[in-house]
Amino acid sequence: MKPRSSTKPASLLATREQLAAEAHRIYLLEQLGIEPLVSYYDAPGAAATTRVVAPHPVENNSASGPSSSLDRLQPANIDPSQHRLPSDSSNIASLRAGLSQTSASVSRLVRGAVGDQRTHQADSESVQTDKEPAVSFQLLIATTGNWLWVERLATGLIRKDQLRLIQSMGRVLDRAKVDIRHVQFDWPLVDHPQLPRDLNAARQSVAGQLQRRAREMSATGIVILGESTSELISEAMQLTRILVPSTIDMLQMPALKREAWLVMRPHVVAD
Repeated sequence: MKPRSSTKPASLLATREQLAAEAHRIYLLEQLGIEPLVSYYDAPGAAATTRVVAPHPVENNSASGPSSSLDRLQPANIDPSQHRLPSDSSNIASLRAGLSQTSASVSRLVRGAVGDQRTHQADSESVQTDKEPAVSFQLLIATTGNWLWVERLATGLIRKDQLRLIQSMGRVLDRAKVDIRHVQFDWPLVDHPQLPRDLNAARQSVAGQLQRRAREMSATGIVILGESTSELISEAMQLTRILVPSTIDMLQMPALKREAWLVMRPHVVAD
């Protein structure tokens, strides 16, 4: 039998980037309930694969000063040339057991080398979420002429009489016949579940939506419908702001329309 080499070529030693990538792979597999395995020999007919191992530990004769996590890594004591395709069921069972034990050992070693880094990253990503409670809401975002209209939807539904009222107020502001276009914005974003869900993140996302639409239509102002809507609008919006009662309140209490008119009248386009 060919004696095992006590050293490995430098090109076969794993780099820090490779160790981090392996730790990430193992973590994802374990989260999915899949046992991570490591290949130690090439299948018959397969292309030759260059394999890497964890670095040898660095000798430290000092009685004090703990070694780093990378220094404690032990290379897998496996020579790919020693593996042969098993010829019977007993050899297959033995090989599977050996691979399982070796994989678990490598998993523990690599996690020990980069575990602190991954933990720190996870903590930094969730720190804001832990401090701020998640929020959920739906917004009506409409456009008429040179104005944006934003209203928080209490029921999550857009009513036709809401849109007709907004269009009428838009015609008053622009002194012209204007069309209305609208979309519904839902928070949190289901397409980006990795994003924070707190109020600050929600305001930034809403601001992005409004700024994009303001550029598309060359908007000069934004009408905020209702007090509950105002907390969702970032102060960084560089548009003229008008705060009036919500359309739902005005439809239920028509006297509020006069209050809205008093706020909008200074912004009406002159003839």
